[in-house]
Amino acid sequence: MNKSLLSNLILLTMLSLVPSITLAEYEDSTQTDLPDGALARLGKGSANKITFSPDGKTLAVAGSIGVWLYDVHTFKELSLLTGHTKDVESVAFSPDGRILASGSWDKTVQLWDVPTRNRIAILKHPGMVLDVAFSPDGKTLAAGCGYTIGMPGTDPQKGDETVRLWDVDTKQDIASFHGHIGYVRNLMFSPDGNILATASDDKTVRLWNVSTGQTINILKGHKARVSDVTFKHDGNILVSSGGPKDNTMRLWNTKTGKHNKTLRGHTEGVMSIALTSDGKLLASGSIDKTVRLWDMTKGKHNITLSGHTDAILSVAFSSDNNTLASASLDGTIRLWDAGTFTGHTKSVLSIAIHPQGKTLVSSSWDGEIHIWDATTGKHKKMLKEHTDSVICLAFTSDGDTLATGSSDKTIRLWNTSTWKTHKILKGHKHLVRQVTFSPDGTILASFCDKETFVRLWNVKTGKIITKLEGHTGRITCVTFNPNGKTLATGAKDQTCRLWDVTTGKNVKTITGNKESFASIAFSPNGETLATGGIDSGNLWDADTGNHKATLYVDFDKSVRSTRFMSIAFTPDASVLASGSWDGKIHLWETATGKHIKELHGHIGNVSKVAFSSNGDILASGSTDGTILLFGPVWKTQ
Repeated sequence: MNKSLLSNLILLTMLSLVPSITLAEYEDSTQTDLPDGALARLGKGSANKITFSPDGKTLAVAGSIGVWLYDVHTFKELSLLTGHTKDVESVAFSPDGRILASGSWDKTVQLWDVPTRNRIAILKHPGMVLDVAFSPDGKTLAAGCGYTIGMPGTDPQKGDETVRLWDVDTKQDIASFHGHIGYVRNLMFSPDGNILATASDDKTVRLWNVSTGQTINILKGHKARVSDVTFKHDGNILVSSGGPKDNTMRLWNTKTGKHNKTLRGHTEGVMSIALTSDGKLLASGSIDKTVRLWDMTKGKHNITLSGHTDAILSVAFSSDNNTLASASLDGTIRLWDAGTFTGHTKSVLSIAIHPQGKTLVSSSWDGEIHIWDATTGKHKKMLKEHTDSVICLAFTSDGDTLATGSSDKTIRLWNTSTWKTHKILKGHKHLVRQVTFSPDGTILASFCDKETFVRLWNVKTGKIITKLEGHTGRITCVTFNPNGKTLATGAKDQTCRLWDVTTGKNVKTITGNKESFASIAFSPNGETLATGGIDSGNLWDADTGNHKATLYVDFDKSVRSTRFMSIAFTPDASVLASGSWDGKIHLWETATGKHIKELHGHIGNVSKVAFSSNGDILASGSTDGTILLFGPVWKTQ
């Protein structure tokens, strides 16, 4: 990944997008492996299927002009393997990575020596080859066939839908499996190599005994053609995907042939599926232009990856699970940097950056708290002691303590050196919506759903000091003034109240707001109070309560949502960031209220924004299950 991109945008949770490889044009590809006499090649052709080499260093792309090989780390093309006379539909590496097999409409499977890029064999098939697969031991190669009208011994109306097997060493044809009455779209060996699964246009998946060629089971249930199949790592579960007019994925017990579960979510046919090597995550690519990720332990959809502008034909994981590749009819291949796939599986509800700026903490509906290296994006640790969703987070100013509030009605205080809970605060009757520390770290303010008051806690003893009562609507947001003397609260009653922290008395009430408060923040110098609502934000003089500016842009009126769901100041108080339910982040000049910039990247609500202590990083958490880190783009104005 280039350094400028890394500094401007890093996805810390589920996935991050590495620059896409555009097949239409890329650096010096006009001169790559030209045929004799040709001066240049303009365009790279289509991308029909993609696969990673076993070591994860090379990506092979089957396309209309041959097989492209790319370096996964530099995104540069290594070679173009040509020799097929028609479109290459499929490609597969041998388990040791030394041989590459490619299947084509020209009715051949061609074998290539990967180190030398030389073709070592041409294997003939009775029909166009739609998929190829190596057995786990690399000794056998299987290929699926499409219609071949008029071949000897076949029905002239239906053709020969065979599966053919070759001995990789001798290159001899060793078996043919017959039974399907439609294209064999995809095939895969079981992890132990004893079973071959084949997906067909006849709406079935067949499980074959590789040794005998006998059908073990016929899996029926899809309403249209079956486009892809893949085994889980233990071989006990097979996943199949339905093409156009089916749109589902089905899980099958390979021993009994029984249907276990159906995964639904795509709005059009699922063209390709892939599992991580541990079988915990499934990726699916669809005609609906999206890639979806599924938690296989729960059988639930995690996240949707958008960006392609046309149907997705192929998806593939690298063997270390660190990269997901997707190929589309839009002419691009996208590499999604998956890291170790640790991260949230549900909406990110809150984020907090450690005062030293090197650690970021995030929480989610999944009840997990994740610790990240904010400088590299590496996942460091996962905490799970709350018994329900973790709604809110806050560090003390010295960073020694982290407070977390949960749907389990408790607040936990964590020692950030050991990441162990050292105190549990109990007393809330509903889920804890927000926690925030006083500047000196001695007092914690919190409120929960359905209540109209704020609790103040003694951090050392864990006891309640007082309740701040006066609002007539439920509390929505709370924050301390950096001077530590004043606490501000916003509520559904359309008022913002300022409280004396020492006495617990309401010293000022800001009125005139036409909508409920959704977010609130003091500037670091304590001079300005920012409040956010549904359609606008406001800046107030923190001492007098006088209105200073209204923050507003011409939002899409067809979408009624909270535009100022979360807000945060830069350390120098010059810029305010606001996160919206439409997935956008807005930047504002606090001196004038002028709109500076709009940031994109999330496909879900932006539930939290936060700046690092030096102001060089803006972090945003979203219900799409991701966190984005932006570089100081506001400083370029």
